Amino acid sequence: IQSVVLGRAAATIIFVYLIGIKRFCNVSDLASNTFFDSMNIPAFVIDSDERLVNMNKTARGFFPEVQDSMIGKQIYQVFNGPLEPVINEILSTMADESGLEPLLPENVENTISVANIIFQPKIYKIISDNKVQGYVVWMEDVTALKNESIEKMQALRDKMILGFSSLAENHDFSTQGHLHRTSSYAKAIAQELYEQGMFKEQITPMFISTIEQVAPLHDIGKTYISKEIFNKPGKLDENEIKIMRQHTTLGAEFLSETLKESSNSLFAQMAIDIALRHHEWWNGKGYPGGLSGNDIPLSARIMAVADTFDALVTVRPYKRTFTCEEAFEIIQNESGTHFEPGIVLCFLSISDKIKELKNKIEMQDRKLEEVEEDFYSPDSLE
Repeated sequence: IQSVVLGRAAATIIFVYLIGIKRFCNVSDLASNTFFDSMNIPAFVIDSDERLVNMNKTARGFFPEVQDSMIGKQIYQVFNGPLEPVINEILSTMADESGLEPLLPENVENTISVANIIFQPKIYKIISDNKVQGYVVWMEDVTALKNESIEKMQALRDKMILGFSSLAENHDFSTQGHLHRTSSYAKAIAQELYEQGMFKEQITPMFISTIEQVAPLHDIGKTYISKEIFNKPGKLDENEIKIMRQHTTLGAEFLSETLKESSNSLFAQMAIDIALRHHEWWNGKGYPGGLSGNDIPLSARIMAVADTFDALVTVRPYKRTFTCEEAFEIIQNESGTHFEPGIVLCFLSISDKIKELKNKIEMQDRKLEEVEEDFYSPDSLE
């Protein structure tokens, strides 16, 4: 149950980010947006004339009283039953256009209980050219707020941010599965370092667990970089390389702001360190800061090896795919320049385990793709 709650919470954060910060969406986009439809939080789109434009699959599941035939109708004809309290909030938001503030105040008291889940309605104004084009209404899962302690909620907030990692992967089409694999590799390296007694003061079971959790966030800054640059076939020019490298600082800035309330936690600090420093080199020739040796955070030094290995053995627009053996050799040759020698030795000592992880994850991803293809096939929709 907890994992379901976490999933919904992460989806909420991504949704708010896309609409409120990145402003990716407008009313017509949301009427046919794949991400909107696949979110695991119930959401509705309403135009400026108070008509229902769309609802996602999750909304259809939780609120079966709202039928597809109701699309295009006025919301007071649609939002009845459990959704009836939402109408006044929507109408009052529509009536108050002053300031064009996108989000309702946090003190909205209305909640809706459906299938043992407590939802609180949230409303975003979709603004374009300083005009309100429509509204997004979604049901934020606040079950945990009712049932969990403050300490657990702080942990929940840390975990919620992991939902952003999927944005980076979807933004860079060449790296599908990269986040899952690098997370597993980073954990395996940290575990082996722990078992070998290296970095005793830093690597603990909590360190190992945390690096597995935050590793998927290392490329979150990619969401700020043009897709054309990340998916360009062939080499980047000098200006494109400069822009591409900004994903480290942009990602760290975003995480610093998002996790500022828990900035002292191991989770927050490691997430920021990995995002900012995973392209630093042991010899000081990396970016963005040109740090060297032990000045580079340990988590980022581990991440550098995991990240590079996966980049070598997978398809990228700008290079051929290397075999695992070739990748191991390249990493060994860059020991002492790109990578810390001790971490390289540890990584090579578990080369068989790394290959097993790679094969296992790729097999899982293929099975998932097959399930998704079957689910979305024309026959399955009949």
